[in-house]
Amino acid sequence: MEMAEGNSSNSNSSSVEVGCSSIPPSTQELFEELPVGGYVLFSFLFLFFLLTLGIYIEEVVFIMKNFKISMRKKKTIWILALHSVFSGCGLIGCIVPRSGTLIDMVSNLYFGTCLYNFGRLLISYMGGGDRIWQVIGPDRRVPLHTPPLCCCCVCLPPVKLTRSVFFRISLAIMQVAIVRPILMFFAAVLWANGSYAPGQMEPSGAYMYFTIVNAVSSVTAVYGLMLLRGAFRPELERDFHVTGKIFSIQLVLVFSAIPSMILGILVSTHVIPCGPIFPSEARAEAIYHCILVLAMLPFCILARYFFRRTYDGYGTAGDQRKLLAAVMTAATAAAAAPIATDISRLLGSSVDDTVTSIAKEEVNYEEEEEDTEEMEEKEDEEEMEEKEEEEETEDFNDYSYKDVNSSARQAVFKWPSETKV
Repeated sequence: MEMAEGNSSNSNSSSVEVGCSSIPPSTQELFEELPVGGYVLFSFLFLFFLLTLGIYIEEVVFIMKNFKISMRKKKTIWILALHSVFSGCGLIGCIVPRSGTLIDMVSNLYFGTCLYNFGRLLISYMGGGDRIWQVIGPDRRVPLHTPPLCCCCVCLPPVKLTRSVFFRISLAIMQVAIVRPILMFFAAVLWANGSYAPGQMEPSGAYMYFTIVNAVSSVTAVYGLMLLRGAFRPELERDFHVTGKIFSIQLVLVFSAIPSMILGILVSTHVIPCGPIFPSEARAEAIYHCILVLAMLPFCILARYFFRRTYDGYGTAGDQRKLLAAVMTAATAAAAAPIATDISRLLGSSVDDTVTSIAKEEVNYEEEEEDTEEMEEKEDEEEMEEKEEEEETEDFNDYSYKDVNSSARQAVFKWPSETKV
């Protein structure tokens, strides 16, 4: 009996193992076994990808027409392609399940380059590395208790922003462009060797360690971006809405890292079962790629709202000409200078000189126009007076000529009668 029970248990376990697939299916095998609901799901995924790609193309056309600075044009287009790249990679990962690992490597590598380009874009908004110190002044301090690393460390004192501190913050952002490619290269080598299996969160596998290093590198880069944003917030937030830009990138980071880790834990705890087509790891990857495609469309719309701004293509932090133009059109020439001075005081002492000089230029221009108009009016009055004098002279000459002729006639005609004896 015990032998029979043992044989029956072994047969059950072997039947379970036989019922589960060991490798992800190919595209042909997937579509042969795909039910009607699967085709509907793929149709929705393809539609979401097309909408995301269409929004990105519209953004590229707008940027090419309105952005004047070439470097900002290239980096903004590169950053906005993040959602289309993730959506396309997710769709390919759903259609070709065996390419899931390679697709994740490409998307993570592209995200690292986007973080680096966004850091360079923030510096460009400030006018470049040299103009930063003219805009922020010598006493600018950076708060260190910012998310995602030190949000709870309120005791950390703010640090004075010097060139060495600025270099360290830039290094924290730029390291992701170096660490991620190296990490993905070794992951690809181990994956080709069969030693790297996505979704297996086990100490004996390489996936867990690669995930931890990848997460630490990404979080460090985001922390550097938050420090940079805190250092330049008075200028960047007012002119470029940099908080919304960072938030749109953080959403992509969260949805590219957190669901993958959660699904990996569910696979290791056998919550996600295997099937005749999909093993549990491949099924978790398919779910993750579907989440990416569906989430990138609203994220793309949000990024379009914050990045699609004409002023981003030519403006510089601290340059208030755009605001002054609106003030000058709403105020008279006499009141323009005091209003501009009051606004400059509200905006900060760093732009007082710029605002006051622009206001003086506008007032001087108005005064020159008024002087020109007065000169033209005086010239017109002088011309009118000359014409009137000429007309009076002609009238006087005619009148005197007539008087002389009439007196001469009287003298001629009266002379004989007056000379009578």
